[in-house]
Formats: sequence, C-alpha cells, structure tokens
Amino acid sequence: MKTRSAVSTPKHIALAGLLIALSYLGAFLKLQGTIALDALPAFFGAIFLGPFYGGIIGALGHFFTALFSGFPLSFPLHVLISLLMMGTVQVFGVLYQKGQRVLAAAAGIILNGPLSLLVLSVVSSFIGLPFHGKWMFFSLVVPLSAASAVNVLGAILIWNLLLKRKLKERSL
Repeated sequence: MKTRSAVSTPKHIALAGLLIALSYLGAFLKLQGTIALDALPAFFGAIFLGPFYGGIIGALGHFFTALFSGFPLSFPLHVLISLLMMGTVQVFGVLYQKGQRVLAAAAGIILNGPLSLLVLSVVSSFIGLPFHGKWMFFSLVVPLSAASAVNVLGAILIWNLLLKRKLKERSL
C-alpha cells in the first residue's frame, strides 16, 4: 500500500472536509449517551488520507459529539478526550500504513476503548468529579469498546470494499 503523508492539496483538504462532515453526522448516531459513530470517518480518513488528517477528523468528531450532548463531562475533559482520540487515530493510521492491519485494528479499539477510558477515569478522579474512577470505567468500558470496534472495523470494511471496487475497475 502506498504511504500517505500530510500533504495539503486542495483534493486532500476537500476530502478531509467531507469526512469531517460525515463525522458530524455520525455524532448524531449515538449508541449510549455520548458514545457515537463519529470516529468511523476518522479511522477511514487515517487509512485514506493518512494519520495526520485522520487525527484531525477524530478530534473534531469527538468534539461534535460532546457539543451535541452538552459537554456532560465538562469542557476541559472533552478537550482531553478529543486529544486522546486524535492520538488513537494517528497510531491506528501509522500501523495500518505499515501493513500491520490486525495490530492497527486492535490498537484502535484498545486505545479508544479501555485505555482512553482508564486515562479519563484517573483524571476525573484526580479533579474530583462525582462520577469517576472505577464506576466510570466499569460502566462505560463495554459500550465504549463496542463502539470503538464498530468504528474501527467499519472503517476497515469500507476501505476494503472501495479497494476491491477500484481493483475490479482496473481489471476491466
């Protein structure tokens, strides 16, 4: 697979804008509370446009979801979650570009699910939020991990379907 870099051509920017718009729409498709399908376009963007764009799309996608939910964990914590999402999508994108697709999928799910939730639980406990620590982690780990799996695997599935279609068109 050809490695994608953070080249900013008008085509890249337009495609990133389209994926940001899809992430915006995905923010309305909630699985539980504030857990939404906003990250699927970000993971797809990391494959299609590269980790840089994917990370930006991921950060904005979470921000949209938090905005539409009224920032239930506070604005600063949602900024932290947006940054965690950016990093998660970028790690996924780098691993995917290196041909480590299974590792990329596992990293995307684990980093966006249990690991990010663990960081958030520790930080929220540290600053004294009433819903923090073990309660937050154990109540959200299953639905957040499931949503992460849907977002990551959905992006990979869509990429593979588009790739197969492109290869089929070339052979005709």
